[in-house]
Formats: sequence, structure tokens, C-alpha cells
Amino acid sequence: MDEGDCRLIEVLGVKIVDWEKKALLVYSWLQGIREIPVVKEIAPPKEKMVATLRFIRQSALKASNPTVPSS
Repeated sequence: MDEGDCRLIEVLGVKIVDWEKKALLVYSWLQGIREIPVVKEIAPPKEKMVATLRFIRQSALKASNPTVPSS
């Protein structure tokens, strides 16, 4: 929970989102989407998706921290 959430709860006295349960809700929602027949048909195999996401992550890390070329 971030500082803004704490202030909102303090002012309103109502907890709108239970952040502890939010992760479970998102996971359940994604699992439900994966069970839709058309999604099953077009989704790539897990291994391919993991490899692609790792590549994207590594590329982003390299782009955000480029090495200084020696001259």
C-alpha cells in the first residue's frame, strides 16, 4: 500500500481496495482468460512466451544501462 492509499483510507475511513487480495484477484482473472477457447488457440506455448519475455527484459535492462564505449 502506498502513501496515497493510506491518506485516502485515513480521510474516508473506508478501505476501497484490499491490496493483499489484489494479487489473488488478478491471478484468478488471468487464469479465467486463459480458459477461453479462442485464447487457448492463439496463445503461444509457455516456454516460448517465457523466452520472449526474458529477451524483452534483458533488452530493456541493456537499454537502460548502456556501457560506455572505451575510446
